[in-house]
Amino acid sequence: MDAAKQETTELAVVAAVMPKSGSIDALQREVQRKLGRCMLRLQQYESMIKKLAVNFQIAGPSTQLHDIQQKREAAFATQTLGGLVTALSGTYLSPHPFPADDASGPEWEPPDSKQIWFRMDARISLDPGDYDRVVSGLRDLVSLRNRLAHHFIGMFDLGSEQGCLDADAYLDESHAQIDLRCIEASGWLQSLDKGRQQMAAFMASDTWSDLIIHGIEPDGTVNWGLSSMVEHLRKAETVLAVDGWTPLAGMVERMQALHPEYTLERYRCSSWRQVLNDCGQFEQRCVEGVGSKDSRTWFRSRTGKVA
Repeated sequence: MDAAKQETTELAVVAAVMPKSGSIDALQREVQRKLGRCMLRLQQYESMIKKLAVNFQIAGPSTQLHDIQQKREAAFATQTLGGLVTALSGTYLSPHPFPADDASGPEWEPPDSKQIWFRMDARISLDPGDYDRVVSGLRDLVSLRNRLAHHFIGMFDLGSEQGCLDADAYLDESHAQIDLRCIEASGWLQSLDKGRQQMAAFMASDTWSDLIIHGIEPDGTVNWGLSSMVEHLRKAETVLAVDGWTPLAGMVERMQALHPEYTLERYRCSSWRQVLNDCGQFEQRCVEGVGSKDSRTWFRSRTGKVA
């Protein structure tokens, strides 16, 4: 039986065990209403926590992210509230605050360098004392949910006026506790959504394409090992090489014709010879003759050089 059906059954049982005395009939109806209100609020909370559990992290090849997300949704769809709290404790809720000068998070090495991998990992970093307080509050809520769903009838004499009054007060306190946790979870979701929106905006920017395609860091530094420029230089070798050496002038003509976005200015280089020098992946030789050095330069990949 799922949680919603179970809680509906609980409400029906509460109604069935209440004697219909005129003096306490209104009190009993109020207990039923407030129990239902608590259960609905708990379901709202559980929905928010599931959304957090599904969306606070994802990692995998860029071509498989949609499938990975669907699998996460399916995995958490049947989780109990206690299971969701456990899943978030020590992960999204972290007892290890980031140092002020380091927001990079843990090291991560994708298992396959031949694909583009993506990882998003959001978390709330707390001091150990605050972490214990927050997690303790979540576990208290799980216990409260279980008491309301499974043990409420046995906690109060709902056939008496005083029992109804005690139950009424307990449900008011319970709703306040649930509401506090809902406000907390709503804030977490808003923070997560804001972060995802900022990430989406960054991924739509030129800075992102420069980083992913060209290996150009936001500060302008070129990571040649990640730059597709090196890949295009090697492709030019396979097409233009003569006795193992490729004419730089021919490579430049090919690059301008096929990939005009690969400009010297983008890589902060003053010449194509500087590109070859800075990337460190190629040998060069300049033959004697007339014309510029670029027109007389030939290059080839360094043997055994790792990008």
